[in-house]
Amino acid sequence: MTAVTTTPPPAEPAPTLALPSGARRATASPPSIPGATVMGMALILAADLMLLGVFLAAFFALKGGAASWPPRGVRLDVYLPTVVTITAAMSAISMGWVLYAVRRHDVGNAIAAMGLTIVFGLAMANLQWYSMSKAPFGIARHSYGSMYDLLIGYHLVHVIIGVVMIVIVGCRTLAGHFGREQAEPVRAVALFWQYGNIAWAIILTALFFISRSHV
Repeated sequence: MTAVTTTPPPAEPAPTLALPSGARRATASPPSIPGATVMGMALILAADLMLLGVFLAAFFALKGGAASWPPRGVRLDVYLPTVVTITAAMSAISMGWVLYAVRRHDVGNAIAAMGLTIVFGLAMANLQWYSMSKAPFGIARHSYGSMYDLLIGYHLVHVIIGVVMIVIVGCRTLAGHFGREQAEPVRAVALFWQYGNIAWAIILTALFFISRSHV
């Protein structure tokens, strides 16, 4: 008695779409995982926070081994850091406005809030660059000068990256890519921006409040 074997019918191919060149491509797109963009940004910021922790550990190690911190003759001006802090607080509010407007699918208010946040970011970047370039000490003058430029530069880099990210999501918002149910990229950018504001508060405390100036 011979066994009868049957072959399963071939699987139906995925639906294809003809391109102008005559080639064909599948129309099916991989499903997106809800929250993946925000989760990815959270993981990046967790690693970033570890880097800031390393910088602060070095800062306090140098402070603990120094006879005076900052060195004698260094008097810190708190005017520029205060202006940066006020600007950062206003940018935090404007970024919250961005999220509120995007969730309501209010493109006009979203773009206005993004533009305002970009202005605040550029103002912070300008003030921080000015404070580093006009400081009465250089990065190689002493340990405090090195940590001063390193920590302020850390936040400056985050501000520049944040501004670029806001410009990108702003263009996509104008194109209608985001709405009430599709705001994850905007939420991720907002998370990055607010992390930068928190990082600045930590840096401000270390550089200007915990450290005492010597005339």
